[in-house]
Amino acid sequence: MFALGRPGILEDTYKQVGFRDIAAQAVSILWTRASISEAISVYKDSYAVLRDLLTKLSDANRELAWKEIEQQFGQFEGPNGVEVPGEVLVGVGTK
Repeated sequence: MFALGRPGILEDTYKQVGFRDIAAQAVSILWTRASISEAISVYKDSYAVLRDLLTKLSDANRELAWKEIEQQFGQFEGPNGVEVPGEVLVGVGTK
């Protein structure tokens, strides 16, 4: 999820594979889901880093962690479902 988050990593990665005229910019996003249960399902299915971290926990602690994540999503729940503000790094270059 955050592998390229530190400044310069994305640009350096592009350079290493032969790109030039590289630019990277942080862009604000709004991650939306219809419900907390859908958001949890997406996290369980799509975020390997999180899944790998949680597999190191006991079953009981893993369940507690998911309950805590679910509770934290509550702060982003509103009339349009779950809306979580975030940021992505968009990079471009010429090969």
